Amino acid sequence: MSSEEWAFDALCRQGDPEMWFPDRINNGHDTETAKRWCRACPVLAQCRAYALREEGDEPAETRYGIWGGMTPRERKDLFETSRARGVVAG
Repeated sequence: MSSEEWAFDALCRQGDPEMWFPDRINNGHDTETAKRWCRACPVLAQCRAYALREEGDEPAETRYGIWGGMTPRERKDLFETSRARGVVAG
């Protein structure tokens, strides 16, 4: 499987695309709904790893949406913790 073929199996492909951006004003979705979908997704780990790789050490303010079951702030915190432990490249 190529580095992004996992995305074809992602549950988010079946839902309302706006669900993954609950921080947008008045879209009718909340963070917990998106995270609930993510927890049931068979490619959660690949999605989370992809988001961490792609966003790197960008500030949380420039990150958008729910990826890998995490908010932008949660991904930023995980990236920083992982980098401090030498788990991800920074």
